[in-house]
Amino acid sequence: MKKIIVGIFLVGVVLGLAQLGYAVQLTVWSSPDNADAIHELAQNFMNQYPEVSIEVTPLSWEALYPRILQDLTAGVGSFDVTTWDLMTAGAIAPGMLDLEVFAQEHPDLVDPHFDDADFIPTARYVYGYWGEKRIGYPFYGAAMFFYRKDLFADPNLQAQFKAKYGRDLAVPKNWQEAKEVAAFFTKKFNPASPTEYGIALMLPRTHTLFYMFLNFFCF
Repeated sequence: MKKIIVGIFLVGVVLGLAQLGYAVQLTVWSSPDNADAIHELAQNFMNQYPEVSIEVTPLSWEALYPRILQDLTAGVGSFDVTTWDLMTAGAIAPGMLDLEVFAQEHPDLVDPHFDDADFIPTARYVYGYWGEKRIGYPFYGAAMFFYRKDLFADPNLQAQFKAKYGRDLAVPKNWQEAKEVAAFFTKKFNPASPTEYGIALMLPRTHTLFYMFLNFFCF
């Protein structure tokens, strides 16, 4: 089976093949931080469709990309599905199946509940395309910020924030504003904060520090 990147689209493909009477066996490679979630999804899917067997193998970030590239270069076909890092998209794209072309050629294998509009447009492109080729679907984000709408809309918190910083409580537009919001929602700096910490950043001593570098210095 040609390489298919992990995504919702895979559900339709696998289910379609199973309904045709094929015994489907898939090998999934995953980065370690996503393996548990993928394993749970795979287990739920296999419970519903026992004719499908899915084996999830976690690989370290240091091993995953070289293994993918080696497999694609040699044409071995050791995996069917994999997670991949957006930084590697250009290198692996030539060996990946174009999912949009596949969907057009096999509309009967597309999950009828799949809706591409469910994805944030930017995330859908950055985490799914190389040029015009659709090589995957977003599964986890590398450089995104999420915020608590309920807290930002709280009248009491809005009043407290404005009294302290002289401006409305709003989603930060720059790093100075982000620092102020983070301090306001951190109990160490604001004992009245409803949350223990006001921000969570990915700052390990591995290659993932690259994403924070992009956030702090490139945007």
